[in-house]
Amino acid sequence: MITGEFKEYLPEHKQLFIYERIESSEQFLIMVNLTMEKTTFDLTTEKLAEDWSLVLTNYLDEPQFGLVGEFAPYEARMYQRKVL
Repeated sequence: MITGEFKEYLPEHKQLFIYERIESSEQFLIMVNLTMEKTTFDLTTEKLAEDWSLVLTNYLDEPQFGLVGEFAPYEARMYQRKVL
């Protein structure tokens, strides 16, 4: 995901890198825990849609998107949504 509009979420979070790419009719949300520790997140203060579909993850479980949740060590997720 190197093209399209870039928006970072929770830049002060010390363990997670969360960003959104908006490209024509699609949006992608990438969420990555960059550490070996379990961590939590809270996106309720961000203006973020909630109708994301999971496209890719590196863990066997397939978590539904939520504005609040937790990440396992080195967990990564990519969500997608269509822009109307």
